[in-house]
Amino acid sequence: MKKIKEVNILSKRSTYEKIVFGCVFAVFCVYAFSLLYPLFYLLTTSLKTGYAYETDIMNGQSFALPAFTALDFANYWDALQRMYMTDTSGRFIYLYEMFFNSIWYTIGSSALG
Repeated sequence: MKKIKEVNILSKRSTYEKIVFGCVFAVFCVYAFSLLYPLFYLLTTSLKTGYAYETDIMNGQSFALPAFTALDFANYWDALQRMYMTDTSGRFIYLYEMFFNSIWYTIGSSALG
């Protein structure tokens, strides 16, 4: 049985190619950070209480992380309860109805397809 020799892919590259790959990697890292940081900021800000958010803004600490003991998941519950749309007849359609409608159509179209 032949023994397969492992070769490091960077050992076959020239110095120029290594520099190009390093620069491309750095650009992709900056790009990934620019996509992930707003999501991180959104999550940390949404877990603050209204009072903590306002005091952080007034103190110039808008990027401050919330204290672990002050995490407020009630913001999500409140947002889900208040999320609704109004149909053409003026009736409120709440999130759980929208979710049920999506599941109903998905199951129905899968069964017919």
